[in-house]
Amino acid sequence: MSIIQEEEPPLFKTSDSNFTKRKIEEDEDIKKSEVIKTSIALRLTKYLVTTRTEDGIEFINAVLSFILTIFFALDTYPNGTSSVIQYIELVIVIYLSADYLLFFYISENRLFFILQAQSFVSYITIIPTFLVRAKVVTDAYKMKYLLFCRVFRFFSIFRLDKFFSRRNMGLVRAYFRLIYIILATVIIFAAALLLVENNWLNDNIKGIQFKKANNITLTYDEKNTPDDEYQFHDMLYFMITTITTVGYGDIYPKTVYGQMMCIGIIIVILALIPSQLSEFSKVSNLTTIYSRKYYSNKGKKDTKHILLLGDASAEAIKTFLTECYHSDHGVTETNVVIMRNSQPSEEMAIILKQAQFENKVTYIEGNPIHHKDLKRSMADKAKCCVILSNQFCRNPILEDQRNILNALAVKKYVRTHSQKEMRLCLQLVKPEHKDLYFTALLNTNKIDQVLCVEELKLQLLAKSSICPGIITIIWSLITSNTTGASDNDDDDPEMELLSIHNYFKDQRSNYDKLNLGQTMNSNNQPIPKPISQNQKPGFFMDKKGEWKERWQLQYESGTKYELYRVMLKQDKFEGLKYKDICMILFLKRGLILVALEIKIASQIKVFVNPSEYIFDSEDHCGYVIHHKNPEFDEINKIDLSRNTNNNQNDSENINEYINRQEGVHSINKKEFINLNENLARLLAEDHSSQKQINYENFFSTKKPMPLNAARIKNKLDKSIEGHIIVCGIVKGIKNLILPLRSKTLGSQRRPIIILSNENLGDEDLNGDTFIWSEINRFEEIYIIKGSALNPADLERARVQKAKAIIILAKSYENSNTNGSGGSSQNMLDADAIFMYKTIEANYKNVIIVTELAQMGAIAFLVQGGNEENYQKQGYFMSRPFASGEIYVSSLLDSLMCQAYYSPKITEILDQLIMGSANTPEKIMKIYRQLNLSQSSLFLIEVPKKCTNLSFASVFETCLKHFNMIVIGVYKRQFDDFYMGNGQNKGESREFRNNKKPYVWLHPPKFIELSIHDELFVLCDKDPKETIAASSTDNLKSDHTRMTHDLTGRNGMRIGGPGGLISGEKLLKNEEKKQQKENIQKLTNLNSMLQDLLFSTKELANNVDRTNEYISNDLGLKIKSDLDFFEF
Repeated sequence: MSIIQEEEPPLFKTSDSNFTKRKIEEDEDIKKSEVIKTSIALRLTKYLVTTRTEDGIEFINAVLSFILTIFFALDTYPNGTSSVIQYIELVIVIYLSADYLLFFYISENRLFFILQAQSFVSYITIIPTFLVRAKVVTDAYKMKYLLFCRVFRFFSIFRLDKFFSRRNMGLVRAYFRLIYIILATVIIFAAALLLVENNWLNDNIKGIQFKKANNITLTYDEKNTPDDEYQFHDMLYFMITTITTVGYGDIYPKTVYGQMMCIGIIIVILALIPSQLSEFSKVSNLTTIYSRKYYSNKGKKDTKHILLLGDASAEAIKTFLTECYHSDHGVTETNVVIMRNSQPSEEMAIILKQAQFENKVTYIEGNPIHHKDLKRSMADKAKCCVILSNQFCRNPILEDQRNILNALAVKKYVRTHSQKEMRLCLQLVKPEHKDLYFTALLNTNKIDQVLCVEELKLQLLAKSSICPGIITIIWSLITSNTTGASDNDDDDPEMELLSIHNYFKDQRSNYDKLNLGQTMNSNNQPIPKPISQNQKPGFFMDKKGEWKERWQLQYESGTKYELYRVMLKQDKFEGLKYKDICMILFLKRGLILVALEIKIASQIKVFVNPSEYIFDSEDHCGYVIHHKNPEFDEINKIDLSRNTNNNQNDSENINEYINRQEGVHSINKKEFINLNENLARLLAEDHSSQKQINYENFFSTKKPMPLNAARIKNKLDKSIEGHIIVCGIVKGIKNLILPLRSKTLGSQRRPIIILSNENLGDEDLNGDTFIWSEINRFEEIYIIKGSALNPADLERARVQKAKAIIILAKSYENSNTNGSGGSSQNMLDADAIFMYKTIEANYKNVIIVTELAQMGAIAFLVQGGNEENYQKQGYFMSRPFASGEIYVSSLLDSLMCQAYYSPKITEILDQLIMGSANTPEKIMKIYRQLNLSQSSLFLIEVPKKCTNLSFASVFETCLKHFNMIVIGVYKRQFDDFYMGNGQNKGESREFRNNKKPYVWLHPPKFIELSIHDELFVLCDKDPKETIAASSTDNLKSDHTRMTHDLTGRNGMRIGGPGGLISGEKLLKNEEKKQQKENIQKLTNLNSMLQDLLFSTKELANNVDRTNEYISNDLGLKIKSDLDFFEF
């Protein structure tokens, strides 16, 4: 069987195939043409929207529509429209026709566009008007009705509603809708009534005139009929009197159609007006005067302004504004625009009405996310944007995220509208969110400053435990509005204290002379009697006539000193060492130069006390401590010629420090260039915002310590002494540990005990937590579960052997209250206050550093304080704050303002706290090759060679021999004010030691320091090591000199011909012998001190028993006299 395969027929015939190809090609051509048309329409629509041309067309359309309505009104008067107006009207109609065709072309649904209400308005207004003005229709009767249609063009004005809606102008839109509905109702119904009534009048006017001529009785309507046609203003008048329910009755409709129209008018008014009034009332209640306010520089183009954002408290805003407008910053024309999402609180409104802020501060209610609100604040013209965070918010994460979004929105708006970068000072709560901000920027921004509240707060608290008083010093340096200095107070505090000292010195001399029976002085003039003491014992009068304690006068004089940025010209100081310039400025002008801006690797870096740096051939900016902003000539006009110094005053003889050096650096030029290139590369790599802990700069272990190994279940080991106890645990506690584990501390490193009942977070499989993982590589950290309110837990932590205690305030996020009146900003300080009082009452020798949310809480820490004086002078005049025991949040608000004026201030504070710990070792190595160093603030005892010397001598000795800059004194007891080194008369030693120490910043040059005082010094490493190294160098120098004296060149024979002994060996034997003698002397001295201590106790007991028999009146009189002459 054979299979025969038949040929399959073709699917398409040749003719059908050609036809199909043609159809496909035609369809493709049609699609291409549609795509071209569609793309043109879309591009045109995009252009109109993005360039806001559409809004301009809408506005022009509304104006022309209103003009057509006016032309209709003019036609109702004799000779109402001229030929010129008619041609203008024709042009307007043509433009409106083009407008209709344009929007018809770009509309997505053209059928819907044809049938919408605005299109019908165009049909009934454009076509009739065009037919008349183009003289297509010439019949007068028809023209009258066709021209009447123009009045309906008034409905097109309603298109402006979309214009206001697109701009979120809610209140303006409500105003517009209300006014538009009233005007549209009045104008359109007035035009309709005019047409109807004039038609009736034209039909009956001849009959009425005939009746009047023939004295035929007229009807009521005929009597009130005018002799001529009504005009537009007549009907407008009637409509207004009708709507307002006045109804004078002189004009009224006489036709049935007119009367029906009046009924329709009343129905429309009753239906629309109340609803629009209700909507307007709602919108008006939702907005305030602040939500409609616009910032204006009032025609002063040179006036700059700061945009202030954030939900900070009213007290924080006041602190910022007070610092911003202080006279120390010069007569500034800078305004401040505050933008917040809500209207100002009562407390904020009081601040805004203060005289110093009323004309310079503008409050705007708005959201920085919205461009319209940024436009109202003229953000694109702002000099800087400052964002203050709410430091006591319940959700710090949400607070930081909101502030970061606001910052990014402002920067984007300014970049879009002014093509420039906005400088921004941002305050965040959590340190980890700094990385989030810089990551969101997508580029490295060198002009922005980000300050983390918890980071700086914890670092300051930690530094205060080993350097008590640093909080007070930093507060004095960055705060202008202290009690000690009014806005116009430029008096030198040193001269003020000297005048008080001389006054009381004369009073004491007169008192002694009167007691000796003298009545006349050396000039044969009667000796004046001392003034009577009407104040409390121990108080003295300052130059303002106010009675203050002596420590207040000293501490207050220090608060007048601040940190100022000054210019140092290269032609004056080139070739001089930094420490020599520092010494010259101190001796000649009383300035303490603490930091210097240096251009290195194409960047401006700031260095605190780069003592060995030699000024190069460029101008530098320095930071000095002074009581007022120094003038340029005051610094750069100092005579530095060696032959013309004033030798009359040895303290101002600066010849010793004028040692110019030819070579700025000790390395050659090629090596210097290579160092700069390497440094630029390292700085670029280190400029990332993500700050990882550089363990090579801290005392740390190679392997993390398990949490269970750090837990102390019972009592702390007895071998641990001089430790630091931290009461409380917070996220980011690593920022508290870092200053205490910096290698710059040297011998000051101490064990850390964390005492808290709070959990460290959820534990992982290894028993560790997130908080512990941040600090588990640092040495000597221990955990004790307990509370500082429990004395038993304090005993377990060996508080009696501790060096310091840090008390952390409870935050909102850690509080257990439900927010219904339980936890407030005032109650956050409750636990901290109770801990402070408990520890202070039981452990006198422990340094206490506590964090408070409010400055007013200090009142609970002061024993026997005068509340009225504190409210008058400020709580920073209290003894706990003066001793540096208190940290308050307002410190960072002042710092934000200072960061605006001095961008490098945050870098200076970082070095004061951390030294060089935050700088990688590779970079520090290059810095040291360039004679640059970063110093930290230390508290040391007065060196032995500096005891009983004036402050000026101590300053010079420390800077000259140890490269340390002394900026202040920590007064640990009441020494005689200026009169020597004695003790306070009339007070036992026990009473003096119970009084807290206090900070005295920049004391007068002539003040003599006691052995009990301590010094605040700037040094790049542990001062004890520096002093010891200096003593070793001196000892080696003496050793070399003595060896040379004993041995000559190589050696000599001593003791006979057979005894050749080297001078060096002889010297060592002498040293050992001297050491043995010193040890024996110390042993004898110790025994004598023990006997003296026993005798002193017995004597004190006898004195106490004797005092019981002394009359109270006599005792009070003796104490009053001694207190009066305490100076």
